[in-house]
Amino acid sequence: MKKIFFTFALLLSGLCSSTLSAQSAEEIVQKHIEAKGGAEAWKKVKATHMKMTASMMNMELPISIWIEAPDKMRNVVSFQGKEIITVVNGNEGWMVNPMMGNTKAEPMPESALKDIKDQADLAGPLMDYKAKGHSIEYLGADDMDGTEVYKIKLTEKEGDMTTFFIDKDSYMLLKMTSKKMVNGQETENSIEFSDYRKVDGLSFAFSTTSGMAGQNFESKITELKVNPSIDSKLFSKPE
Repeated sequence: MKKIFFTFALLLSGLCSSTLSAQSAEEIVQKHIEAKGGAEAWKKVKATHMKMTASMMNMELPISIWIEAPDKMRNVVSFQGKEIITVVNGNEGWMVNPMMGNTKAEPMPESALKDIKDQADLAGPLMDYKAKGHSIEYLGADDMDGTEVYKIKLTEKEGDMTTFFIDKDSYMLLKMTSKKMVNGQETENSIEFSDYRKVDGLSFAFSTTSGMAGQNFESKITELKVNPSIDSKLFSKPE
């Protein structure tokens, strides 16, 4: 009888722990969304246009990005007088990369298409994560360079996993790391966020540091417009 009660106590303990973790994750995510402007305000954002500079290998590259919800994005990188253009329009993606000898639009690899489509999610994957088929898990608290953070793991319906490091005090996102399968191999990427500024009542990180495959580059937003008028031709594939 004692063994039965002991087993029941363990099961109950595990159930309570799981429930508390789920509640904590949901609570943290909701506070994070409120801190960045609130769900209702973000749902009104239909498009953005930003200009930025990216620093990599002692070079500064001007970049322009147009995003139109829910799945359109155009990215133009200026390099040595030429433009590297990447566009996603729904389930179609293409790019022009004269640095690789491609002066005409070439189809985008499926793995790259998904990554760029994810970037067109203006409010981020944590917003309405359940409706998107994702799940979240609270991984506990941690220290990030002297700042206490909450760690939330998001598992997408396709299986990709991302860990969010959320500031305990401000509830702003400080870092995210992701694991994805690329050409049959698991790769880990990271992005750190800083210099948050308000634009039309919404918080945007004006400075990011990205790391992938041992390479790091910094980017800084120089101009950002919310809900600008965007010519639909920007997302059309050239003939």
